[in-house]
Parts: sequence; structure tokens; C-alpha cells
Amino acid sequence: SSARWWNLFDSILVGSQMTEIAIEATQGWEGPGGSGGFSAMRMLRILRVIRIIRLVRVLRLIGELRTIVICIVGSLRSLVWTIALLMLIIYVFGVYLTQSVLDFRVESADKVASTNLLYYYGTLSRSILTLYQAVAGGISW
Repeated sequence: SSARWWNLFDSILVGSQMTEIAIEATQGWEGPGGSGGFSAMRMLRILRVIRIIRLVRVLRLIGELRTIVICIVGSLRSLVWTIALLMLIIYVFGVYLTQSVLDFRVESADKVASTNLLYYYGTLSRSILTLYQAVAGGISW
């Protein structure tokens, strides 16, 4: 059957990768610009993309999975606009908080509070980062 040939193809690719790793381990790695002389084995990596054909065949045969994938791809547009709106809101609040901290520092002589506020909201980029961390759970309030 055709699955047997795909399994053989996968075994050849995995075997060539293991051989390449073993040879690189014994000779040392030459870096991304080096010419290791194993370009043929590196080209086999490209052949792994052919395995995606198997996924396409499965999508053609299974209607429900195809419907789910189409729905997910269709919802990506809404996701992008939602992320853009969230970033715009974070930016606007970042500008507001940075300006408020600057006004507070000008009017106040409290150096301890000023130092903490300066660390989190002293610049616009730091304010945006602080707000993003607060939304994403990176800063515990």
C-alpha cells in the first residue's frame, strides 16, 4: 500500500538526519557559513516538506477536519484586528501613564515613589511593556 512507501521515505529521511548529526558530532560543527560538504544530506531536509502532502490528502478525505481548518483560517482576520485594537488601547494608556508620571515627578519631592514610577512608567516603551506584562500575567499586582 502507499502507506508503506511513506514509511520507507520517512525512515530514509530520519536515517540521513541521524547520520548527519553523527558526522557533525565527530568532525565538529562548521557554522552556518561553513561548507561541510554535506549539502546532499541538507537537501534531503527539503524533501521532508513532501510529507505535508500526506496532510493534504487527509484533509481531502476528512470533510469535518477540512471544515474546522477553514473556520480557523477564516477567524484569523478577526484575531488580527482584535490584537491591533488591544495594542492601540495599551499604547493610549501607555502615553497617558507616562505623562501622568512625568507630571507627578515634576510636582512631587517623594524620591522613593518617583523611582518606582520611573522604573515602570518612565518612558513610553517601558510603560507599554509594563501594561503588556500586566495584561499577559508577567507582572503580579
